[in-house]
Amino acid sequence: LLDPLITVASDGVFFEAFSQDESCYARVTLHPELLTDLEAFQSGTTNVDFSPALVEALASIRPRTDTRLKVEREGFSVAADDKQVKVKKVKVPDSWLRGFLNVQAAMTLPLKVLEMSRTDLRNLLAFLQSHKERQGPRALVLRLRPNKPAEAVFEPWNLTVTLTQSVYHGDEEREIRLWGRRRLFLLRRLLPKIQKVFVGLIDSGYPSFWLCDLGFASFTLGISGWTVRPFASSALHLLKPRKQVSPELLTQVAELLRYRQKVTTQEICQRLSLDKGTALTALGFLCERGKAMFDLEANAYRWREVTEMPIEELRVDADPQREVDALRLVQQGRVKITDERLSGGHRIIAGTVRGDTGTYAVTLTLDAEGGIVDGECECTWFRFNHLRGGPCKHLLALRLVAQGE
Repeated sequence: LLDPLITVASDGVFFEAFSQDESCYARVTLHPELLTDLEAFQSGTTNVDFSPALVEALASIRPRTDTRLKVEREGFSVAADDKQVKVKKVKVPDSWLRGFLNVQAAMTLPLKVLEMSRTDLRNLLAFLQSHKERQGPRALVLRLRPNKPAEAVFEPWNLTVTLTQSVYHGDEEREIRLWGRRRLFLLRRLLPKIQKVFVGLIDSGYPSFWLCDLGFASFTLGISGWTVRPFASSALHLLKPRKQVSPELLTQVAELLRYRQKVTTQEICQRLSLDKGTALTALGFLCERGKAMFDLEANAYRWREVTEMPIEELRVDADPQREVDALRLVQQGRVKITDERLSGGHRIIAGTVRGDTGTYAVTLTLDAEGGIVDGECECTWFRFNHLRGGPCKHLLALRLVAQGE
């Protein structure tokens, strides 16, 4: 049992946690209509000890039971009928802070959305339950076609299940492979309550997000690209724009987010007169410092203060050494741009980077905000990870030079 992070906001209460191997992220959202008779309200976040007694208290809740929840800075209590359980606040693990950062980075990447019915989800889980593979490959392949039913292909049998009641919200045909598919069994207990499931997909080997609409609440399940690759080590946040942001501007963004509690990137740009790349960089830094999160359901950033340390004293990088190495390559003059062009609103840059063991040809595609859309590098690290583990130091170095930093 792991210890959930609880956030109280004006539009709901959120419970977040990672699985033991940290390859699964889960969030339960209790909507305001489920919460009645509020005696006192103050927004905030705490992390509590998820003890066996608390598990028993939550399991005893029934539709006809009046249940009282009390979330405080010091802990959390549940009272149902004549039983009350109170647990104390505990420290958030450092790996969870890194995991939250990369979950939010993955959520903000361009997602292909598949609206899946409860019947289709039940069929997927029933197939996985009745079939046990003895050898690889073990991917779940989702074939997405505009204006046609999506298909799920199960390897290694290559058996196809047509998702007749699911709708793909996209305009191009895609085939996306998901590994570690048995983690979807975490959704089985929710099947009786699920009304719809919105599946957010990035690409093969990337995280996917399963947002379940329960009516009175919602449940978001995020699964990493592979079971053996936890969210904390993916470094996907390095794909996002990384522009220069002054401490004063970062404080302005933080104060606006704290005051508003929930804002979109567009609102940040309008209220502070920022370009989108600078706004995304500032919001990303706040996520790194444990002060903000991205809410996939609301499609907006929230103020969520995991730690009480001042912003300027806290920094949580998934892989700080990668950025340090990239900066060293730039400062030593090892990066050279050989070609640059614009295509479809993207900036495509080719160059060479002289690393510690050789010189590599590097190609980088940046969006209008400076985020990495695509890239190629000849180094061994990129050959095994591509962008699924975040960009390599050579791609980061080429971006620094291309941005004049």
